[in-house]
Amino acid sequence: MVEKKYKPEEYIGKKFNRLLILSNDSSRKYNFVFCKCDCGVEKSIPLEFIIKGMVKSCGCWKKEEWIERNTKYRNGELDDGRFCGILGGIKNRCKSKRYVGYHGRGISVCDRWTDKENGLRNFIEDMKESYDKHCEEFGTSNTLIERIDNDGNYEPSNCKWSTFKEQLRNTRRNRKFIATRSDGVEFIQNVINDFAKEHNLSGDMISHILRGKSKSGLHKGWKFRYYEEIT
Repeated sequence: MVEKKYKPEEYIGKKFNRLLILSNDSSRKYNFVFCKCDCGVEKSIPLEFIIKGMVKSCGCWKKEEWIERNTKYRNGELDDGRFCGILGGIKNRCKSKRYVGYHGRGISVCDRWTDKENGLRNFIEDMKESYDKHCEEFGTSNTLIERIDNDGNYEPSNCKWSTFKEQLRNTRRNRKFIATRSDGVEFIQNVINDFAKEHNLSGDMISHILRGKSKSGLHKGWKFRYYEEIT
């Protein structure tokens, strides 16, 4: 909540950074003023934010800085926005405490990709060639980044492009399990539905057994148990 300790009428006609204060915005509950940005856009903004430098423009300043920061390496061409978004996403996953599966496990992004000056450029140089090949075969929307070693960091040697289906299969939620056939032969798998389809079994029944919800513990003569439970 913005405190009313600044009087709008005292600042009309004054300019702060790119914003020229035009008049008080009486339609707003708190101290908002109408401003005109150097780019020509007029906008209602809290007066205190302008005076303290928290807001310096209508938003055009930040946009210009983003473009300059993330596209300067290729003559200013705006064709690398997706790489910027992908890199930003993995940085956020590793940094934010909301993503326990990353931050909580100590997974990080390599220094080469987090370098303030050349991080994005390095990321593109390392991953662009394989990205183009994957997009050509599977399409842009079905080209996602993932780590080869799920416990490893985001770095050139541990990252590759994969499809959405492949990422679902490789998620940590697909725990390895051992399936023992009636003749004693064992199979180590981690995708229940694929295994069930291959051996004409019920994926739901296999899940019930693995979670201990089956009284018999058997399905068509097969036994199932999680891999980590016996290692």
